[in-house]
Amino acid sequence: MKKLLPSFLLMLFLFSTSILIGQNNVTLKINHKLGDADFAFNTEAANNMNNEFNVDRLEYYMSGFTLLHDDTSTEISDLYFLVRANEETVLDLGSFDIDNITEIRFHIGVDEDPNHSDPSGYSSSNPLSPQFPSMHWGWAAGYRFIAMEGKGGASLNQEFQLHGLGDNNYFETRKVVTPTTTTEGILIELDADYTRVIEDVNVSSGVISHGETGAAKTALENMKDHVFSQTSSDVSDVTDYTAISKLEVFPNPTANQEIQISVETVNSEAVNLQLFRVDGSLVNSKTVSSNNTTVMQLDAKGFYFLRVLQNGQTVAYQKIVAQ
Repeated sequence: MKKLLPSFLLMLFLFSTSILIGQNNVTLKINHKLGDADFAFNTEAANNMNNEFNVDRLEYYMSGFTLLHDDTSTEISDLYFLVRANEETVLDLGSFDIDNITEIRFHIGVDEDPNHSDPSGYSSSNPLSPQFPSMHWGWAAGYRFIAMEGKGGASLNQEFQLHGLGDNNYFETRKVVTPTTTTEGILIELDADYTRVIEDVNVSSGVISHGETGAAKTALENMKDHVFSQTSSDVSDVTDYTAISKLEVFPNPTANQEIQISVETVNSEAVNLQLFRVDGSLVNSKTVSSNNTTVMQLDAKGFYFLRVLQNGQTVAYQKIVAQ
């Protein structure tokens, strides 16, 4: 029996290893937007009805994920996120035997059984636990799927509140995607344009809609149909063509955790380069003059984002991969 033990352990090791082969960690990053601009509280924007508005609260639940990949699909159960539009949102969907993701599906809100559960039964770290401000309407109605509040009107003095909920409003969103894949995992990026939450909702004179119908339901329908889109896959996503004329990052992807950045501005003023990890933490920052090339270091393999600012405003944004 002792002679058979090493062979058994070897077979067990090989079997365990085979299970892990092909496993990829899947990450979903949501870029919060107001039109083409980055989202921020109390920033003036307008919807498709030219209603001016700002937002001072915007949070919603995401759950019920499905990944379409490799001619099959994988459902992800019992995974809930409370997304706050004023916070960096990087969601770890888990590790799966996946190579090529073609579509992501998800719901805004909470599915029926947990929707009518008792929030006090969850640990404080669980998104379904009691929140402040509250995201739970009551045991019968369940959770607020979305809570959006702000001011509307020409003088931005008309309060609006949209709190959407209801099992019948647990809508599925489907998005075809082209993720970034490296040895470190798979990254899916979606832009969320929150001007479209209130598409066809008149907030010019204020609207208070809490429940399963009316403007609150329209907001949830808009979340399903209009808010999310795949982030541009362009090499450089320049947000202000009047400020910057060239941005080159090379090599990208990089294998030596070092990149060279060449930037040229229209007005010849200096820019600030900020390098972030995918989780939003700052890795490096430096100020460079126009028409200049500089080197920045990456601290590990994975996904990064370069933000170029001039006079405090984002003028360019680019994804970087370190392999």
